[in-house]
Amino acid sequence: MSWETLIYWMTHVQEGSWATFRGAVARLAGDDADLDTISRGLRVFLSDFGHADFFIGGSQRWRVLPPVLGGLISPAGSAVTTGGRSPKLMADLVEGVAAHGCRVVSDAGDHRPALIRIDGEQPGLAAAAAVAGVPYVDQFADVVCGSIDPLT
Repeated sequence: MSWETLIYWMTHVQEGSWATFRGAVARLAGDDADLDTISRGLRVFLSDFGHADFFIGGSQRWRVLPPVLGGLISPAGSAVTTGGRSPKLMADLVEGVAAHGCRVVSDAGDHRPALIRIDGEQPGLAAAAAVAGVPYVDQFADVVCGSIDPLT
């Protein structure tokens, strides 16, 4: 089973209810699956890796975040894909990666979509993202942390 189908579907519809998310998970997981555990694990993964927001404003809704190629602090010369993704976006990114001396590392999991990392020099990462039509954000963690209001 490929959980990529789930993230592609989510990207296509952009937003929905928790019930529609669980329904999609149920169709992909099959009859014998522990739907609560799998749905919860997928929600955590998709949220933690910046693909989607869930329970927005205390609601029962989710939404996909815009795609970004986010530069990592470690390992240096690496970036991860976040936000929505589609087969076309991934094909364009792979094309850009190949043209700019980078490489794709895909870490697929049993109960989650793949974590996709791009390794290469910063100019190549930025150029690969441009080919795919997504922003490249160097030092992505710094940018994300800078947008969070600290607790007093």
